[in-house]
Amino acid sequence: MLLPRTSVRPAASAHRPVATALGIALLALTLVAGPTAAATKIVTVDNSHSFSPDSVTISRGDTVRWRSEATFEDHDVFGTKPSSYFSSGPAGGIDPGESYSKVFKSAGTFPYVCRVHDGMDGEVRVTMGGSRIVDGGVVKFKLNVASEALSSSSPFRHVVWVDPPTGGWQVFKTTTKKSVTYVPSASGTYLFASEVRRVSNGTTSDLSPVRSLTK
Repeated sequence: MLLPRTSVRPAASAHRPVATALGIALLALTLVAGPTAAATKIVTVDNSHSFSPDSVTISRGDTVRWRSEATFEDHDVFGTKPSSYFSSGPAGGIDPGESYSKVFKSAGTFPYVCRVHDGMDGEVRVTMGGSRIVDGGVVKFKLNVASEALSSSSPFRHVVWVDPPTGGWQVFKTTTKKSVTYVPSASGTYLFASEVRRVSNGTTSDLSPVRSLTK
């Protein structure tokens, strides 16, 4: 379902970000630690009709590998938002002992299902990066939304949202670039999140975990 775009801070029930002290602290620690090598997260599937874990949080450019440890069940991995973003192939195409891998280059939260087993679902949460810089005495925020830019012919776009200190959530920029620069006006804390939108039909991922930056 395409969610309405408003200037009001989206509610958590609408799958829009809610900042928490712990989440902001963890993102700050990541920023201090600096960039790390791409990692691979393993999600297992078995005869219990569930993904384990059913939610993983990764950085841009990391890989998720779904590995079947089932003994007699066939499964698959099918991304539901945005449409046609990732899929392991035909329904039930992952046989026991097989695996499927996907590199997630763009920030966002990507829900997925197994089409063979009703209620078998999960999500991949891909974080965005951000840093505060001073350029000629002007404070700017550099926002990293992907590990690499999208081509101009890509069917997808990055949509960057901002929640300034004196306003609600609003779209800041729609872009193919891997990073964008935001110039804050008022002092205070700004929240950012990013999603992936399919151009042809407007379907979007859910928003990435929130990045907090302060002027």
